[in-house]
Amino acid sequence: SLANHPMTMDREEKNVKKRKYSEDFLQYGFTSIITAGIEKPQCVICCEVLSAESMKPNKLKRHFDSKHLSFAGKDTNYFRSKADGLKKARLDTGGKYHKQNVAAVEASYLVALRITRAMKPRTIAEDLLLPAAKDIVRVMIGDEFVTKLSAISLSNDTVRRRIDDMSADILDQVIQEIKPAPLPIFRIQLDESTDVANCSQLLVYIRYINDGDFKDEFLFCKPLETTATTRDVFDTVGSFLKEHKISWEKNNQMNIFGLGLKEIQTVLKDECDV
Repeated sequence: SLANHPMTMDREEKNVKKRKYSEDFLQYGFTSIITAGIEKPQCVICCEVLSAESMKPNKLKRHFDSKHLSFAGKDTNYFRSKADGLKKARLDTGGKYHKQNVAAVEASYLVALRITRAMKPRTIAEDLLLPAAKDIVRVMIGDEFVTKLSAISLSNDTVRRRIDDMSADILDQVIQEIKPAPLPIFRIQLDESTDVANCSQLLVYIRYINDGDFKDEFLFCKPLETTATTRDVFDTVGSFLKEHKISWEKNNQMNIFGLGLKEIQTVLKDECDV
């Protein structure tokens, strides 16, 4: 389409880069902030940072009218004072702005965790949960507290990153528990299944000793992209163990669902001979 044409996209990128902050934007309650080298408008009332494309009077006014109409009677000096305070707060890691930002990030992770546990689509956060939370706060507590919720980033991409971060952190914790275990042995259990797209997925669980007791954890799930033979399974597991510097020698038992005993013995023999 014309919108996706390279020349059109380049023109749009140049237009975004050309948009500069103007002092006139203070009348709408906006100052500016530079993130990743790009200047973006930031609301001095709710601290929300808009996209660089929103550096336009009509878009800034739309934000102000839809979210902060109660401040319509304030003059430019009021917003300038708020902007100065906001800029000072950015430099103070122990300040109110920093603490609010940390709280907003934590809230974002908690919402992402609940979405994952409930197996709901990521878009539900921005489309339903955040608007519902704002409605509840507005009715039960008051309009002045609703602006704090606007600092919570719950876009589809943000929720995806939060889920990926938590997944990587959990895996890292499991790996760090396996390596220094006083009895450095573990058992793994594998199962091959197919997903909704009819693609083979290898599920791997691990049992190891932690704090004097057995602990069972999900280790990883990886696609078997070509075939699902016993050799493919062992290669996938072996690649994972090698990546995380875990020795095959520590594995003292392996249970594989759906694979014949002779197949397992053959591959194990091959592994021992290598």
